Amino acid sequence: MKAAIICVDDEWTILTTLGQQLKRYFGKDYEIELANSGAETLALCAELTAEGLEIPLVISDQRMQGMEGDTLLIQLHNLYPKMLKIMLTGQADADSVGNVVNAAALYRYIRKPWD
Repeated sequence: MKAAIICVDDEWTILTTLGQQLKRYFGKDYEIELANSGAETLALCAELTAEGLEIPLVISDQRMQGMEGDTLLIQLHNLYPKMLKIMLTGQADADSVGNVVNAAALYRYIRKPWD
């Protein structure tokens, strides 16, 4: 079964950089999909799963316009509990991280800029 990793950020430069890095390391085994909002991510997940793709991982920024990352990751956890979720941000407060750790089984938290 083919699988996809989804990256979510409302800053296009960061989103494309992350996507390029993931393609370099995981592009042979996974499709790398990009989304610029929580709503787009939810629609993309529904579309990909309807096509039979597994989504083992979503990497989402915390601070985004509209739906913030913690809200998105909690919704994804409710829909796809086996999906790994990583929060990527330079501005998350302890409450946001704690909220998503408890409510969405956050797998990792990565600070911007990353290596």
